[in-house]
Amino acid sequence: MIVQVRRTFKNSGRGDATCGGCAGEGSDGEVSDGGTKRPVTPAADRCERWRGVRAALGLPTARAVARQGASGGVDNHDHIVLVGNRPGYYTPPENASSIADVQETVAARAKAIPRGAWVTTIGGFHRNQLFPRGQNPRLPTLAELDMAAPDHPVYISESFMGPSATNSLGKGFFERQTPPVPVGEDGSIATGSQSTGRATLALRQTQLTFEQRKRGAIDAMTYGLDLGITTHLDQGDAI
Repeated sequence: MIVQVRRTFKNSGRGDATCGGCAGEGSDGEVSDGGTKRPVTPAADRCERWRGVRAALGLPTARAVARQGASGGVDNHDHIVLVGNRPGYYTPPENASSIADVQETVAARAKAIPRGAWVTTIGGFHRNQLFPRGQNPRLPTLAELDMAAPDHPVYISESFMGPSATNSLGKGFFERQTPPVPVGEDGSIATGSQSTGRATLALRQTQLTFEQRKRGAIDAMTYGLDLGITTHLDQGDAI
């Protein structure tokens, strides 16, 4: 059973990539935790409610706390450097509870970055969270990702080894590799080192410079800062 514990602390993915201070109970619908279902609040309402609580209590924003040199929240297990090493503009759909949510998250990210830049997700979510129990879970299709970001290549991988999905621009990129990375007509990329593994490697080899790594790490710290996190204990990783 998959329990999306981190949804409790992350933002909705709606709007821009660093939705300010959203923290609530999870995504729309239900979250299964130990076999017990509990209702959760729609993401937009959750964000607004949290902002209202902070304002009512007179709490400063995380940015204001940081400017004053004070300590905010502490995340004692995260991977800032690892996120900085993700190729493209890392955009995890960790709060998505449907394909439409993923499309909305991707579209919002695409609007905020240069035309033609990669929108990427590598890990941090599972396709099971996108469908109610009893339905067959899947990743977004090529057509669905094209609708969300027609002017940006998109790569969504459930883990380092997949499975993965891409849109038309991404499919063209992967099929130009030598040898080509196999991509299905629906944009699917299979699990394994010769499919998703090679797709991720191709992106790392072409999309990661020192400046891009710095930008990715700063994006991750900004994301945390908007949630009130001012101290990170990075746990490292190999990729």
